[in-house]
Amino acid sequence: MKIGICDDDEKALGVVFTWLKNRSDFVERNVFEFNCGAALLEHMRLGDLDLIFLDCRMEGIDGIETAKLIRKRNKRVVIILLTDFVHYARFGYGANIFEYILKQEFHRQIEKIFNKAVKQNKKSPPQSSGVLNLLPRLVKQTKLFIDFNVLPVELLVISFCTLIFDIH
Repeated sequence: MKIGICDDDEKALGVVFTWLKNRSDFVERNVFEFNCGAALLEHMRLGDLDLIFLDCRMEGIDGIETAKLIRKRNKRVVIILLTDFVHYARFGYGANIFEYILKQEFHRQIEKIFNKAVKQNKKSPPQSSGVLNLLPRLVKQTKLFIDFNVLPVELLVISFCTLIFDIH
């Protein structure tokens, strides 16, 4: 399971990361930290996460807007919104937020919510990640047929990258 933590407050990032690190079933390499919504969105563009802890109030793109942008691309990822204020919950409806955790109640709520989120993630069908998700659409759109036995790997990668940049 790949987990993202996005918060512009380093102390809050550390609280969530430490809690995850202390779990026996997770390894550090499965946890990614982001200090702003833009960095999280960039990561999501290249590869998906299974679960995101997302701060509601951040400089730049706030957590609600970040969640809505993620939902346009990924309906499956479980998003848990971290907030200092209860009233932010009403803004998250369009982003299909899985659950809200008040930061001041994090240690009291996290175990139950995390276990529920893991179960939810297992119910969701897997979704291809990042750039590889584009390949079937590119092949259909360009009627490109790739014979892996004929093309050298380097040429295939360069051609694929060229197709991506030409389309976008």
